Amino acid sequence: MSKRASGWRVWSALLIVYILWGSTYFGIRVMVETMPPLLAAGLRFGAAALVLSLIAALRGEWRTGLSKGQILSCALVGVALFAGGNGLLALSEQRIPSGVASLVIACSPLLVALMGLVAFRTPIGLWQGAGMALGFGGLFILGRPGGGAHLDPIGLLEVLCAATCWSLGSVIASRSPLPGTPLAAASLQQAFGALSLLLLGLTSGELNGFQSGHVSGRSLLAVAYLITFGSLVAFTAYSWLVTTAPLSLVFTYVYVNPVVAVALGALFIGERVTSTILIGGAVILAGVAIIVSGQALAHRRTEPARTPVEANSGP
Repeated sequence: MSKRASGWRVWSALLIVYILWGSTYFGIRVMVETMPPLLAAGLRFGAAALVLSLIAALRGEWRTGLSKGQILSCALVGVALFAGGNGLLALSEQRIPSGVASLVIACSPLLVALMGLVAFRTPIGLWQGAGMALGFGGLFILGRPGGGAHLDPIGLLEVLCAATCWSLGSVIASRSPLPGTPLAAASLQQAFGALSLLLLGLTSGELNGFQSGHVSGRSLLAVAYLITFGSLVAFTAYSWLVTTAPLSLVFTYVYVNPVVAVALGALFIGERVTSTILIGGAVILAGVAIIVSGQALAHRRTEPARTPVEANSGP
């Protein structure tokens, strides 16, 4: 394969991750218009887990077997990422614009760095510290009362908790014995996440007063889109990228996805984009860019071999 062809494949996969994962925020917003958020998210990840497990079986990824520690790790990561992160994200998008939700979720690398500093005394450099300060400053601009963004405080709290859960799941994944086969790991994590979401949805009373006849066709299409393109196609492209392309390039999806999400929300469902949202978002993304670039550089210097980044399958 020529270098030019290889570069074309990398950028094609990047565009898939940029656009498809960026569009999932829009898809979630449409999904929760007429569907219970937790149960719908559980349906999404349950279906994706089933498909991924079948593909893993066809590829022979289950033949090596799994230890109890690997299964427990997948359960912890799945509950944190999919039940906590995506479940709370779905709840928050009933109250706040999908574009704003994407900007807050983009702060996850900042929270991961903060958790590493507090829990594991992981050192951070001057530039990483500046990135954290910028990112959290952008959050303050978005969320401060009377700041012009006019965000529902409960929705903002929900998406902040979602970002925290996503970050916690990422930290657990980086320090736990996960299966070495990416599809098997992802299918188990999404299966545990789906089970948790369905249980939470049922126990929280999401079926009380729910009538299936009130579910719109566009909400059903949104769920199908999230399963197919968000959890399967984009995940496949991402899994290939992290074993092929420079991580500093791959991780740019973290701050490109919110741009896509804000644009789609404004264009197709009329989400209002104020100057406060634009300024706060720009500050957040600047901080995230500094953090992500530093992490990718450190990873490249310290990792002797490239392995798939587990437990990161997008919103």
